[in-house]
Amino acid sequence: MANINHPYPRQNPSHHPSQHRKVPYFVLHLPDGRSKALFTVPSDLAEVLVLHPIMARGACFELQVDVVSQGRVRTKESFDNFSSTSFLSTEFFSPRPEETAHAISERIGIRMANPTGTTTAFEGLLGMR
Repeated sequence: MANINHPYPRQNPSHHPSQHRKVPYFVLHLPDGRSKALFTVPSDLAEVLVLHPIMARGACFELQVDVVSQGRVRTKESFDNFSSTSFLSTEFFSPRPEETAHAISERIGIRMANPTGTTTAFEGLLGMR
């Protein structure tokens, strides 16, 4: 018998946003009342992460690659690249921009766990892999 208070199937706990990699972010408050959220991600995933919008808090957020930064390490022979990070950004209106940015960051973390999106929409709804 279905529980009326829970009309949708229970999701697999491994798909809960809090169990995915946390994506660091910060929020800038723009003069026109909009907010700009920037999210730190590995550069090798940046282009894949911006292919599709992020759905969060009842809205659709288009991400763009904002800045790419490469770290360098000095060896005896030369400087070698050791890490590369990118900032993804999106601009939006929200009465609670920090909460909105947090929700977007959770979705980015989920997407980073499966950047190719091989899980079908039906599997995602049911929490299956």
